[in-house]
Amino acid sequence: MKSTLVAVFLLFAAVSTKLHGSVLKIELIISSLTFKFASADHADLYLEPMKDQILTCGKENGFTEQTPREIFDKDAAMGLDKATCHRACTMKLLNILKDSKIDADKLNNVIKMVHADQPEVVQKLQKSGAECIEKVKPVSDECKMAYAFVDCFLDKH
Repeated sequence: MKSTLVAVFLLFAAVSTKLHGSVLKIELIISSLTFKFASADHADLYLEPMKDQILTCGKENGFTEQTPREIFDKDAAMGLDKATCHRACTMKLLNILKDSKIDADKLNNVIKMVHADQPEVVQKLQKSGAECIEKVKPVSDECKMAYAFVDCFLDKH
């Protein structure tokens, strides 16, 4: 709700500046807001089915937040340089991450489960997952690798 209010305020501010600013600037602000909301919506698809793992790993990594969304948002706000091992822990509990390697087959099974009612997107997301796995392979720090993978995957969603 808080992010919705901020977005409404920013949108109002952008529209207000239309009288004084350029249309391009307003379009950029609206595009940024649309992207932010789209990313949040995609993350939500995964938060509920992984609720138990997210909450367990949240406690293990010092998060005091009570919901998967709160934990995800706080973890995301830290950025890659300050990434906790929360995402790696969650991926391990889901058997997606083992020995610092992402198991594409396990990832594909999770994608199928989460998108069971959207079979038309499964193949595209599996391809995106494979691309992100390749992208993060050079990252030696397991926690940062998992963090970067989730960011990459949600960006491609």
